[in-house]
Amino acid sequence: METLQTIWNLFAFLSLLAVPQLLGVLVYFRIRKHHDFLAHLAGFLLPPIIFFYLSGLIIISSPMREAESHGERICGTFIGMMSLMILFLTGVEIVSGLIVQIVLHGRHRTNSIVKQV
Repeated sequence: METLQTIWNLFAFLSLLAVPQLLGVLVYFRIRKHHDFLAHLAGFLLPPIIFFYLSGLIIISSPMREAESHGERICGTFIGMMSLMILFLTGVEIVSGLIVQIVLHGRHRTNSIVKQV
């Protein structure tokens, strides 16, 4: 049972990284027909912003609420380390968002060239 709990926690953590990227790609495809640069900008900026706010809610607030419901106190080291982890992973989201937008731009350019020929 503990293995299932560990697998579920890992899945929840990885989905916290993947869902904002997916949303950024979907926003890109939605806005692309109106303005290409604006679509890339929104697709690049939206994932780190969403990750930053969602991770604060999920990674920090949930364990704190659970500990407070049991009458325990949270050490400041936990909050500090989780904050550093959130900042690092927000940087990872920025880099991966940039890579995803470069790939999407390359695919859009090759599709445009193929359609012209």
